[in-house]
Amino acid sequence: MPATATKVKVDDPRARDALLEALRGKARGQTALVKLTQADAVALTGLPNDQAEPALKSLVATYRSHLAVTDEGELVYEFDPSLERR
Repeated sequence: MPATATKVKVDDPRARDALLEALRGKARGQTALVKLTQADAVALTGLPNDQAEPALKSLVATYRSHLAVTDEGELVYEFDPSLERR
């Protein structure tokens, strides 16, 4: 039986930087948490889904942030508007 290939999502520094710049723009002038879903990140940056997810995870690990879940099970990434490093 042939083995099935599993697609691994790898963090691309260019995707992470593009998302960080988009977050900075969205956070400008904000005092409340900046909230976005993976779909929001895709729409905001034009990144494909398979690059947006690891970029979001990388930013969550690097910057003050929280994760929440909607009633539908969708992850909501919440970033401190100052985008202060952990």
